[in-house]
Amino acid sequence: MSQAGDRMVSAGWRGKQRISLRGVARGQRRLLLAFLAMVLMYIGAIALGAGSIPVSAELFGVVRGFLLVGLLGSGIVVIVLAAMLNIAMGRNIVMVVIGSLLMVVPLIGLLLLVSTSSHATKLLKKHGVRVGLLGPSATEVERLVDGACDSCGYDVRGLTSERCPECGGVIARGG
Repeated sequence: MSQAGDRMVSAGWRGKQRISLRGVARGQRRLLLAFLAMVLMYIGAIALGAGSIPVSAELFGVVRGFLLVGLLGSGIVVIVLAAMLNIAMGRNIVMVVIGSLLMVVPLIGLLLLVSTSSHATKLLKKHGVRVGLLGPSATEVERLVDGACDSCGYDVRGLTSERCPECGGVIARGG
């Protein structure tokens, strides 16, 4: 999930692992968007079943089939993205596999999803990343590269001044 130039931080047990903040930010955003899509499909399925969406008898079976396939597919995508986010955060692979298997149990899956997202939010906020309802914004994700201004994401590599020419923020040097 990490790429060259990503901002790396220590994490994991006793801080022995190096993880990419950008990888965690992207992973959380993707996971939350996939979960939102799944929730919207559930709402559509409930509305279709309750008769709130007027559909002819011929189309009912087709629409229901598409919704069921979409729900199954989005559920698999959410489980895979949760596993990828946990790996990006430096979690033990055995625990990631066990958690992924447990995610098929509805309430346990929801609790694990909330726990994963909460852990990612704490990790990102600890390192100064602004996190919204659907994770960090695309702008926040892009500023998580080495050589980017902490305030606006402007490329400050090679600049000798102590302030960013784009936003005027102080440029953090070193490490």
